[in-house]
Amino acid sequence: MNGKPISTIANFQLNTKALSTYLFIGAVLATTGIMYALLDRHLHYTVLALGLPIAFLIVTNPRLALYQYVFVLFIEHALVLSVPLYLIDFSAVLVILAALLDILLSDRLPRYIPRLSFNYLYLITALVVCGLVGYWPELAIRQVVSLGLLFTTFLALYRLTAKVSVSELVNWFFVLAVLHSAWVLVPFVAAGGHYRSFGFTPAIFGHLAEVALPVGLALYIGAAQGRVTYYYIGTVIVLLGLTATQSRAPIALGLTASLFVLLVARSRIKGVADLVKSAQSLKRRIKTVAWTGLVLVVLVMILKSSILAAVLGRFDELLSSEPQGTMFLRLVLWKKALITFLDHPIFGVGPGGYKYLHEIYTSFRLAPTFVFLHSMTAHNLFLHYLAETGLVGAAGLIALFINQFRLARHSWLRLGDRLHGSTLAIYGCAFLFALSTMIDAAWMYGQLGFTAILFAAVVSRQHFSGSGYRPT
Repeated sequence: MNGKPISTIANFQLNTKALSTYLFIGAVLATTGIMYALLDRHLHYTVLALGLPIAFLIVTNPRLALYQYVFVLFIEHALVLSVPLYLIDFSAVLVILAALLDILLSDRLPRYIPRLSFNYLYLITALVVCGLVGYWPELAIRQVVSLGLLFTTFLALYRLTAKVSVSELVNWFFVLAVLHSAWVLVPFVAAGGHYRSFGFTPAIFGHLAEVALPVGLALYIGAAQGRVTYYYIGTVIVLLGLTATQSRAPIALGLTASLFVLLVARSRIKGVADLVKSAQSLKRRIKTVAWTGLVLVVLVMILKSSILAAVLGRFDELLSSEPQGTMFLRLVLWKKALITFLDHPIFGVGPGGYKYLHEIYTSFRLAPTFVFLHSMTAHNLFLHYLAETGLVGAAGLIALFINQFRLARHSWLRLGDRLHGSTLAIYGCAFLFALSTMIDAAWMYGQLGFTAILFAAVVSRQHFSGSGYRPT
């Protein structure tokens, strides 16, 4: 027969386009079938079936792991209340697995210990020691595990930030803060300013916006010409969102950190020649911020009896000769912490013991505020550490945030006359963390702990990598 041969192994060619189409159709049909079968049973089976492939995708993609981590920082959701286990805990585990996989796939093990690591190791050791000599050693286990998870997350974030520029990560945090601020503003405005709005983070959005405000201002000051307007509008939206929370300490601290960013940027006017092409351009941006501040002050005076009445009313409590409301409750919590520290100055009462101080000081039970406050923290990170871990733990806490500030400052000074928005943003955040630790916030616990760990990893990575960052 003279017919052409149909095919042979030697000249066989795979039609990848057709194969991809068939695989896609098959995947869609299989997924549809699985969802149909699982939805007929219990919802968590469906979540598990869909979540496992997504988790696998995240773990195998360092950039995606970092992006999802920052995204989840703005969503406070409890997966298991009894433990408790939050969505951010699961997100952190994905980051840790992604970093571990990255190490296993690398041709060499990590050769450097990230800066700040010894600060965290000291704090973990301090918790163990203070727990052993404290009143409730069993309570220290949870505190040590929690800080251990934060430290492991710090190491994982440090590893993965080698794959993503500092500028990119800081920008992603700011974009999410802007979007959430816009969402927070809606119910605040709809309620005429009488509703404290927090969006998807019921308790901590004020602190997230507090961090995002100096970040946005720094990115605006150091932005390339085409992005200036976007950063300006975004920063204003974050400020308004922060105001909508009516959280006094975050508002005051966010504005203080923003002022710090302005002063630092102004000190570099003479030699700046990188992102901002001339000193005149930088001056115009700083003047724009000053004029914006003046306009906002005028608006506050105009709206003080309407939409801003509740916000300003909360600040009026600070000026009262007799503190009332939540300010009075905070003073009670701080007093308890100071009394405890003075009686236990070296090791404190033990990690986790603040909520059980009424078992040591029975007089605390007689206070009218006991019903409201007996299960609360000190609402001041420094005082809380003084009460639970004494000077041993509190000294380590202060050393951590001071060293973080020193690293950020060194990275900023190393730029010389150049001005990078992301570097300035990290410097401003390091200042904020160091300042707020002495006044408010809970940067070593829960969702805020994972937020602080992110910036600690970025500071360490920035210090290690030098100043060769891509422009904002």
